[in-house]
Amino acid sequence: MAAIAAEINGIIELNERNTKNLSAVARVISSVAEGDLYQTMDLEPDGRPLEGQLLRTARTVNS
Repeated sequence: MAAIAAEINGIIELNERNTKNLSAVARVISSVAEGDLYQTMDLEPDGRPLEGQLLRTARTVNS
């Protein structure tokens, strides 16, 4: 039972991180749409470097 709880907690944590990161993407895109070209997205939120497609998206958003 403890292993299942740990797996579920891991999934919840991953979902929360992804939601937070996608919110950051939306924030920057909204700022650009309003003419603010100075907003950027943190590439290491909470001390954890972004990876994969989210990292590529963040780099694109920041350029």
